Amino acid sequence: MTPPRTATVDPWSFTTTPIEMFRNDIKLAIGTASFWRGNHGGLTLLTCWHNVTGTHPETGQSLSSHGGRPNRLRFYFPEQGLAGQRHTAEIALYDDDGLPIWRVHPRHRQRVDVVAIPVAGAPPPQHYLNDLPEVRLRRFVGSDVFILGHPEGIAREHLPVWKRGSLALDPDLLDDDHYLHTLVDSATRSGMSGSPVIQRQYGTILTEDSPHAHIHTGATRFFGIYSGRVSAEDQLGAHLGMIWPEAQVRTVLNEGVRDDFVG
Repeated sequence: MTPPRTATVDPWSFTTTPIEMFRNDIKLAIGTASFWRGNHGGLTLLTCWHNVTGTHPETGQSLSSHGGRPNRLRFYFPEQGLAGQRHTAEIALYDDDGLPIWRVHPRHRQRVDVVAIPVAGAPPPQHYLNDLPEVRLRRFVGSDVFILGHPEGIAREHLPVWKRGSLALDPDLLDDDHYLHTLVDSATRSGMSGSPVIQRQYGTILTEDSPHAHIHTGATRFFGIYSGRVSAEDQLGAHLGMIWPEAQVRTVLNEGVRDDFVG
């Protein structure tokens, strides 16, 4: 008798879920979200503003020819202890008064294309993004990062694809007035908007709190949220994607305000 197959899955893979946006019963778009332990102790979904609104955050134009605005979001959460076993959950994106339930950046609003969605009543995920151990890896232009998402909706057992990229700008070239996001060099695809971006290094590593190199079996640091390509129309273009850095994401989570978008 063949023994049951056991699989070792990286815990960071359990921090994401494919998402599907609906207008009533009509499926409009796909994307990715992350599981975050909210300040209230329960589940918060992290994803992109354009996912939940169907609208370009800078131009205000519809992202699709049909002009649909989502009012429901479907996601998947893992059964505790069982890799590959997931349940389906759906949430309304607006409350009974027709107001959005998600929170946006308190100053820049949708200019920071990240939202935090509180989820009530859902079982806890197998791993929250902010519960996993991190190492304060140093960040340099050209550093490897991984985008954990679902390109074109691709998933195996609802787990994400790890899409490798490299930081295309110096991470220090950020400020809170003009340069809110940074760029990653990676051939990303639709369905990955809302994906968490992490650094992962093996072997010799450099950390922010030490001038000396260390040996590590696998050091990880959360970097931010991916929100789409610079030029989505040109498939042979620069292959540059936008990343909203951790500092902006945490501001949305800790200081975010209810959006006033009208769906």
